[in-house]
Amino acid sequence: MSKYLFIIFILFGCGKFNYSPYISNTANTNHNYHALKRIAARDGLFTSNFKVAVISDTHDYYSELHKTIKHINARKDEYAFVIITGDMTNIGLLSEFETSKKFYDYLEVPYIVTIGNHDLLTNGGEIFDQMFGEDTYSLDFKQSRFILYNNNNWESSYLVPDLDWIENELTSSTKTHNLLFSHVSADEEARFKPENITSLKNLVDANSVKYIVNGHDHNPTKGVFGSATRVEVGSSSKKVFLELIITNGGVNHAFIYP
Repeated sequence: MSKYLFIIFILFGCGKFNYSPYISNTANTNHNYHALKRIAARDGLFTSNFKVAVISDTHDYYSELHKTIKHINARKDEYAFVIITGDMTNIGLLSEFETSKKFYDYLEVPYIVTIGNHDLLTNGGEIFDQMFGEDTYSLDFKQSRFILYNNNNWESSYLVPDLDWIENELTSSTKTHNLLFSHVSADEEARFKPENITSLKNLVDANSVKYIVNGHDHNPTKGVFGSATRVEVGSSSKKVFLELIITNGGVNHAFIYP
């Protein structure tokens, strides 16, 4: 066998040729932008009493994620939309993003995503930007403002969280309920300086934030952050997701084990 035939055999003899796992170009573009439009179009389907499902840290727990999606789809008239608070990947590879998105796309209600620390590894930040668009943005739905933001300060290439942006989102809100969503817990002392935690608590207190929600630590928990209720979503590995129950009178939550 000539050396040229040998090279061809190596490249194609074992099946489909695979490019480097570190490539970052993807045809799936700007999902969050289109999902926000879909959510806005659902406003008339719900009264002021509605639910939002929150999923986090799905990584490669695909069978557990499938059960969660199946549970939500069976109750799609109850959930206005779904929020995913990051870590859909282990090391930020395109193949991981694409596999997770294929599962998320089975949801029969719109979903929006912010980024997790694992999603920022390798070329994950670039892939997320192409596939999902902004990782920091807000959504007004009924009487509530949902504020999603990147606070993965160790992995991000720029300063996060952007407290000035969060303050503007809170002070400009005319909604009864303001809710914050990020991947890392806002009071994680290993990551954030005490003065940064205090600054965010002051914003929470001054603007009557009802809930501050995060993923990252995998276990579903409830606590407080300033005057707000702080809940950790829990990972798909724990076979759990978070349900927010929103009315004009307030916000409550439940941990759901599908």
